[in-house]
Order: sequence, then C-alpha cells, then structure tokens
Amino acid sequence: MSSGIYIITNTCNGKVYIGSAVDLDKRWRVHLHCLRKGVHWNISLQRSWNKNGESSFEFTVVEYCTKEMLLKREQHWLNLYEDGDLYNINPTAGSNLGRKWSSESRAKMSKAGKEKWQDVEYREKMSKVSKKRWQDPNHRDKMTKIKKKLWLNPDYRESILEKLRISNINRGGLKSKKIIQREQAAISPESCEIRDRINRKYFASV
Repeated sequence: MSSGIYIITNTCNGKVYIGSAVDLDKRWRVHLHCLRKGVHWNISLQRSWNKNGESSFEFTVVEYCTKEMLLKREQHWLNLYEDGDLYNINPTAGSNLGRKWSSESRAKMSKAGKEKWQDVEYREKMSKVSKKRWQDPNHRDKMTKIKKKLWLNPDYRESILEKLRISNINRGGLKSKKIIQREQAAISPESCEIRDRINRKYFASV
C-alpha cells in the first residue's frame, strides 16, 4: 500500500506539517523539489527550511491507509497537535483533488501570484533557478523540441504575433527608426525567400 499519512518534522523547533497522499513517495518528491527550489506553497514551512536547512527536516510515514480513509486519518493526526505546533495553515483535513475553482477564487490566486512576482527578491531567486535549469543540456534539448513543435502550429504563431501587436499598441504604437527599417527589410521579397529556405531546412529536422 502506497497511500497514507505523513509528517514533515522540523527537528530544530518540533513544528510539523501533516498531510495525506495516494502516493507517499511521489508526494515527498514534490515537497522536496519545491522546498529546494524555494517555491513551496506553504510559506511558513519554506521560511523554516531556508533558515534551518534541509538536514533539519525529516519525512515520516506515520500510517498507511486506503484512499477512502485518507482525510479521516489525516484529521485524526491533525487533532493531536496544537495549532502553534503546525505548519498547516488549515487545521482541517482537505483535498484539492478534482476541485473546480470559482472565477472569484481564480482571480484571488492570480492577484496573489502577481503580488508575489513584484517582490524583487522572489524574482531574482526564480531567475537564478531558471538560469541554473537552462544550463542543463537535457532541459535545453527538451525545451527546444517543444518550441519547434509549437511553432509548427499556425494558431500558436498567430497568438505570438497578436501579443506582439498588443504590446506595441500598449506602448503607444511608437517604433524606433531601426525597428521600422528591420520590419521593412523583413517583408521584402528577398528576405521572405531566404527565410523560407531557412525554415524548410530547420523544420525538416524536427
């Protein structure tokens, strides 16, 4: 049986995060990945992780149970702790599995995400994570293949062009002399023919 209840314990202060999962190994990998990247959804747990370090945390499976019993048993374990000893924001067991978010909830989450992105420290952290990931040749190859396949889709190409048009309109439609010259050169018959040959050669390798 791979489903059950788990506890993440901060050995420095004794605080715990309690959760349930259908696949315990997979859930721990998700927690570990997010915490290491500094993007965990539980801000309090993430801050403690940043402060005390990975070696201060332990992941323990406290009980195995069926999928149908997960929430009931998770609540049992939550009830054993005082609120001050928990990293859990909500002391009531719950699951987002299959949940349909209302437009109001989506708007709130979108707003929260935008506010988070305005944090300079957060942006710099995410930028470092992205750059480090891009240094991995396997990741670069994977993303390149995805981009090639996307660009073959005319709807995708049109959506990108539309975003560029909107972006230009939002800037007041102002263009520098160099940009105008580039655009005029790009639509010349000679440029189109050259670009056509390059594209055929490029996408033939996809």
